[in-house]
Amino acid sequence: MHQTGNHTESDPVGIDDATGIEILPFESYSATFRMREPASREVTSSGDIASSSGGGLYDVLVALTWSDGWRVDAVDIARGEG
Repeated sequence: MHQTGNHTESDPVGIDDATGIEILPFESYSATFRMREPASREVTSSGDIASSSGGGLYDVLVALTWSDGWRVDAVDIARGEG
């Protein structure tokens, strides 16, 4: 959690692989992707490093349904290997 005046520095999150599957035509959909989070650091307003993270690789599954627009029903995120 950030303290007032702090900010986070890192490269952008990347998507390495993405696939989508229609479960029920025009009704439900599943999307999976692999997200690569780069290393980051939290910097105080005075420029000191308050904390850091090594980043990581994550596998993400998103369940969606359509009803006058897309609705996200569930998201599952697990630490990936690689």
